[in-house]
Amino acid sequence: MIAVLDSNAVIGLAKGECLELIRALFQQVLIPTVVRREVIEEGAGRPGSRELLEALGAWAKEQAPVGKTLDAGMPTVSADDQQVLALAEETSAILVTDDAVLRREAERLGILALGTVETLLLLKRRQALPAVKPVLDLMQARAYHIEPSLYTQALQLAGEKA
Repeated sequence: MIAVLDSNAVIGLAKGECLELIRALFQQVLIPTVVRREVIEEGAGRPGSRELLEALGAWAKEQAPVGKTLDAGMPTVSADDQQVLALAEETSAILVTDDAVLRREAERLGILALGTVETLLLLKRRQALPAVKPVLDLMQARAYHIEPSLYTQALQLAGEKA
């Protein structure tokens, strides 16, 4: 399986100190060029920038969509997000994002999308992550918003206590 990561997923997983673990789930991890620019260049010195820089070339690959962006019928999706969707569609990848609009458009296009919390649960199921709660707590402590109901549901699904 191939994964395409959106900026918020890179940042969230970096805030939880588990970005590198994502490679345990996927054969290939693609970072759209627009995501690299946003996280590394525009976000220099912020969470995710160092982690993504280290990942590129080591276990993640930067890639731009080959075809045109998917602009038809998506007025609520930014040009950058259209490129993320286009790359996921072209590579038949799973999109990892917490952006609700992007997830809705991915679903409309038939692209499977996972959020960071779902990704953490998969990592635990595959025994690449011993527990979800410490990661969620770290993400929240570092200002990555997780809805309280999602937090509670994730702990229940992981078999962990609040």
